[in-house]
Amino acid sequence: MTGYQPGQLAGLLSAQADSQLDGLFATSAKPITKEEVPVVAVTVPHRRTIEDVESDTEKGPSQKRPKNETRPTDPEADARTIFVGNVDISVLQDKKAANAFEKVFKAVGPVKAVRFRSIAISKFMDRKIAVRAGLLNDQRSTCNAYVVFAEKATVEEALKLNSIQFMDLTLRVDSVANPRSRDLKATVFVANLPFTIEEEAVRRHFAPCGTVVNVRLVRDRDLKFGKGVGYVEFKEQSSAGLALNLNDSTLEKRQIRVTFCQDSKAYSEKRAELGQKLNSQHKAKNCIRRLKSSKTKTATRKVAKMLKPQEKKFEGTRADRTKSPAEILAQTRKNLKYRR
Repeated sequence: MTGYQPGQLAGLLSAQADSQLDGLFATSAKPITKEEVPVVAVTVPHRRTIEDVESDTEKGPSQKRPKNETRPTDPEADARTIFVGNVDISVLQDKKAANAFEKVFKAVGPVKAVRFRSIAISKFMDRKIAVRAGLLNDQRSTCNAYVVFAEKATVEEALKLNSIQFMDLTLRVDSVANPRSRDLKATVFVANLPFTIEEEAVRRHFAPCGTVVNVRLVRDRDLKFGKGVGYVEFKEQSSAGLALNLNDSTLEKRQIRVTFCQDSKAYSEKRAELGQKLNSQHKAKNCIRRLKSSKTKTATRKVAKMLKPQEKKFEGTRADRTKSPAEILAQTRKNLKYRR
């Protein structure tokens, strides 16, 4: 190979690579001038001053409700709402049953809304999601409902539907704004009930005593199951007396307790008065017991000290110079005889 110079091939290769790199980074777009740059409006946030804070405090507190605070009620809406208890749970799953339930109250007047509550679910999750997914607890067959009417005057007619039969269950109908007063003398308190019992079973158990007006079972707020206690209200006071004969009777394999229903306020006052008497008597007994125990403990210590074997000590016998040697010897012999 003639005319070859050292480094000539490397120069050709490097020149070719530089031309390819220049082609990759080259652009065909025109350079952007200053006049073609778009202008964007940027809003700078306002810096809060003392005047802004004072204006906020004048407007009042925040509208956010604390967690422990209950939801504000609407008196006007409550006046148009009724409570319906002992509703068959199938109204949540069957549209025909739901329409039939709503039709019962539409016969009285136009219904604006129907809300179902006190629904027991099978899993610990959001209640609304569980109801929509059909995850209901099989041990509960009833629920409660709130029916909102379009007019306030319709509520009076709807209250007449109390104790009507719907799907073989007796409905409890009451006003939300003005619930009816209970006759405590015609009401009995029932305890030791099964947690899964329904109102209809309690109603049938007490039906031989007289006409049952209302059955209320105390339920857990979260689980929606019974707490084992309830109230049965009769139409007549004499029926409540007959219901006491069902004390210690068996209802769904449990022995129930039946007593007269007492006014909670009067009962609490009577119980507080009795508690004060018992407390004073208990304090007096404790004082006497403490005095006796203190005397007994002191006597026990003395006897134990006397019976406890002690070492023979002669300290102090010769330190007393006021006594003669004969007296000291007699006292020493006496001590030895006592300690033996």
